[in-house]
Amino acid sequence: MHALKNRIFVPLATVMFVFGLAACASTGRLAPPDPAVVSITQSMPAEDTASEDTLCARLVETGPAAIVDLGRMLVALPDTSNDSGARFALSALSRYVGRPGAESERAMFAMALLKALDERSEPDVKAFLMSQLQLAGGDESVGTLGTYLGDKRLCEPATRALISIGTLSAEFALIDALPRSGGKNTITLVKALGQLQSRAAVFEIWKYTASSDRDLRDAVLYALANIGPVSTGDLLAS
Repeated sequence: MHALKNRIFVPLATVMFVFGLAACASTGRLAPPDPAVVSITQSMPAEDTASEDTLCARLVETGPAAIVDLGRMLVALPDTSNDSGARFALSALSRYVGRPGAESERAMFAMALLKALDERSEPDVKAFLMSQLQLAGGDESVGTLGTYLGDKRLCEPATRALISIGTLSAEFALIDALPRSGGKNTITLVKALGQLQSRAAVFEIWKYTASSDRDLRDAVLYALANIGPVSTGDLLAS
């Protein structure tokens, strides 16, 4: 009987979920979160790590939709509604999926965060989601994060996440964004490449040594010092 119920109701639930997404897309509203997910957030923060892990396991078992729901529950400033449960849950998940042997869960979590990031337009909400990618993101996150490197408000959190990811693709996303940057974003990117000790960025960074912006020149000096001795060959090879 249980198997029969699954065969009847799972397809129906899938149809209803798709229909709900289409309806929300047509109205421009986000779909309401699953009540089961809301219930879990009401138990956050958990009393101890073991209890927190149990709640996180339930969210992971639910799948990407649970993480997207948590993203929908985040409240943008200046709204004073309480979204602490959702924030605690996402932060707990960032830790939980980082445990040894959980790479598939980490990747699922990161991809769901990216979907949530795409759904939300509020800069402070996006910045919070990026802070979770800073903890749990990998190469799958680089392309999306790179699109925010030209944004005045979101360059900083996107850059922090890319530094934490620290792969070659993350490094080259920062290098690629540098020539098209301006103002404080340029300083942010230069410092980041210095922090990553990116020898591949030496040529692009060197271009700013003659800048009239003292803060930018200081960032360049920091970056080049952090990268290490630079030779003519390094510049030509960059």
